[in-house]
Amino acid sequence: MRPIRNILIWALPFLLCACSKTLSHEELLRYVQEPANGLTRKEEQGVLSACLTYRPSDLLVWQELGTMPEISDSLLRNASDRYGAYWYFILSLSQNGRDPLGGGPALADNLQKLSFELDRYVYAVIDQADTIALSDYYAPRLFGISGAAPVLLAFRKKERFERLDIIFQGFGGAGMRFPFSRKDIDRIPRLDFQHKPNS
Repeated sequence: MRPIRNILIWALPFLLCACSKTLSHEELLRYVQEPANGLTRKEEQGVLSACLTYRPSDLLVWQELGTMPEISDSLLRNASDRYGAYWYFILSLSQNGRDPLGGGPALADNLQKLSFELDRYVYAVIDQADTIALSDYYAPRLFGISGAAPVLLAFRKKERFERLDIIFQGFGGAGMRFPFSRKDIDRIPRLDFQHKPNS
């Protein structure tokens, strides 16, 4: 048993380093966009294309605090507690390869749905059993600038789950399912809030 114990004692610092790996803001953005990490899903139904990307809460905390010269422990803790109670996703929608808010006869209808009625079209399912309603969402009005309409989605977190499916019914009734695994979500590295681009 002693050789095994010696191996474990030798390996422990490396295991701790692996578990506590942090990334810069730019590195974390690239991490969630990398298909191999299982955090970005794409679906198409007719003329409607949708891309759903998991948004770690650390990125929202950074959006609030990242421009500060220094981030105190108390500020970081308060912001992390506030954002950490939810799962966040960015849903990007395009219609015929264009932003559905970019103009045309459907502009008013699409604007109404994205701005005020999205909770009728989007929900989450835990382990193909329990349904979670959309807690909140935000759809910035870019009006065709980006080529797609991005929407920030928020769902109240559940502690016990293995699979999380985000369901988007589509504005024409065609459903899209975006599956995410707990394994992929749990292995996301934390953001290094002390790392600044020019520091």
